[in-house]
Amino acid sequence: QAMADRYTYLPLVGIFLALVWEIAGLLDRRVAWRPAAAVGTALLLAAFASVAHAQVAFWRNSVAVYERALAVTTDNAYIESSLGSLLTNQGQFDQALPHLSNAARLDPSSAHTRIDLGRALDKQGNRKDALAAYDEAARLIRPDDARNYFYLGVSLAQAQQLEKALDNFNKAIALDPSYFAAHANAAIALMALGRADQA
Repeated sequence: QAMADRYTYLPLVGIFLALVWEIAGLLDRRVAWRPAAAVGTALLLAAFASVAHAQVAFWRNSVAVYERALAVTTDNAYIESSLGSLLTNQGQFDQALPHLSNAARLDPSSAHTRIDLGRALDKQGNRKDALAAYDEAARLIRPDDARNYFYLGVSLAQAQQLEKALDNFNKAIALDPSYFAAHANAAIALMALGRADQA
């Protein structure tokens, strides 16, 4: 974050203006250099355009951005997890699993990664390993993390683990009584469990 290009855009405006004015002043004094300066400028702009064209390709979609981030970094648990989650959401479970597994290896304390890993495994039909990932996620969730209790509940509900799902929805609600989605999903789980009055 501290080295992101976008933070240099405004600070460099003054530097580039000073550079342009200095070169313009120099070319006013050395008229013979103008053709060479024009050719050099054209070549420089062509090089910048080529590099910009290559960089823009990395921004064509979120998968390309994350894949580029992985190509230029090492052991990046956040990017591995984000790419794995994105691929899971797109239904590309075979491609998602290696990234989620790497993320879980690199950051063993991430409950969210375990939830996504469980989702990908469950969607592949690997219910046993999915439930193991969910159990690990439940162990890792911070006691004040309503959001991950909710996400774990959703994943468990999709895996037909309704009692466990309901327990996680209730934990999310206890932490944040205004968590509408947790209330709604708890009601759906209760209906599925045949407890309409509570729902």
